Amino acid sequence: MKKKFRLTTRGKQTVIMVLTVLGCILGVVSATVISEMCSEEEDYHAVMACERVKDDGETEGGEEIKTEIIESISPQWLFYQSHADTSEGTEEKEYLDRLVNSWTKGRISDNELSEQISDFFRKQKLSVSSVNVQSHMLCLFPSANEIPDYTGMLQKEGGRYDFIGLYTDGQTDEEGRIMCYYWEAGVR
Repeated sequence: MKKKFRLTTRGKQTVIMVLTVLGCILGVVSATVISEMCSEEEDYHAVMACERVKDDGETEGGEEIKTEIIESISPQWLFYQSHADTSEGTEEKEYLDRLVNSWTKGRISDNELSEQISDFFRKQKLSVSSVNVQSHMLCLFPSANEIPDYTGMLQKEGGRYDFIGLYTDGQTDEEGRIMCYYWEAGVR
C-alpha cells in the first residue's frame, strides 16, 4: 500500500515562499537582460526617404528624384532650463534646481517634488500662492529643430521659480513626428 505525501500548512507556506522568491529572481534577471539588450546608445543617423522610383531611375511623374532626411535622434533632453526671481538670491534657485534634477531623474515623484518645494518655502517663512508640478505629458513635433521657444516662455512666466523640460526617448509616431514628454514645475 502506497502512502500519500501531504504537506503540512507550514510546508505549504515554505513552498509558496520559495516559488515566490524564485519568480522574483527570474523577473529581475529577465528585466536586467532585456534592459541591457535595449540600452545600447545609438548615434545620430539619417535615413534617406525617396519617392517611388521606376526601374529606369526616374520617378513616376518624370521628375527628378527628390530625397528628404528623416530625423532620428537618441534619447535626450531637447530642452532643460529653469528661471527664478533673482531678488531672493541664487541659493534658492540652486536648491530648487537640485530638487528638479532629482525629479527628472525619477528619484522623486510629482507629488514629492511639490511637497518638498512647499516645505522649503514654509521653512524659509516665505509665502507662495501655488506650486504646480506636471510631468510626462506627450507632445509631438515635426523635428527637434521645431520645438517652441521655451526660453522665452520661462522669462514671460514671471514666477518665483519655473522649470521646463522636454525629453524624447527617440521614438516617432506613425507620421514621423518626434514623440516628446513635457515636464514643468512652477512656484507662484
